Amino acid sequence: MKVAKDMRWCAEYDVIVLGFGGAGATAARFAADNGAQVLIVDAAPHGHEGGNTRYSAQHVAMAHDKKQITEYYQQLAAPFQVDENLLSTYLDGFVEMPKYFEKYFGLKPFIWSRDYQPEDHLANKQKLCEYPEYQGSTTFDFALVHNRDFDAS
Repeated sequence: MKVAKDMRWCAEYDVIVLGFGGAGATAARFAADNGAQVLIVDAAPHGHEGGNTRYSAQHVAMAHDKKQITEYYQQLAAPFQVDENLLSTYLDGFVEMPKYFEKYFGLKPFIWSRDYQPEDHLANKQKLCEYPEYQGSTTFDFALVHNRDFDAS
């Protein structure tokens, strides 16, 4: 959309979301679901919408085991201490990601460790995480809306 230099914007919103990737879309959705008037602003050019989620191939990080992913993230944060309640809440989302896909997208996610085919580009990886040497790394996984990536789905 082209914006005229003399355009005036006069509106009121409860929530303004900057960026329309996965995080922005989620924030806007839950704010609107709770009655907020929401404005979403994204500076991406047409055809490049989707924020970082688009460029991370739509791979949504997830985990299968809360205890193991907690161990993994504690090692990622070291030597810093992360508030236990904050980390626990964050990692609850990791473990519940397949349920999130089903509830809010209406589909069963494609999960790499379970659904890959031999020709898939991550099929030969033993561990999908960034630091496979860390304890708990085997629980790390990816969820996608389907068995394709880099297509802005």
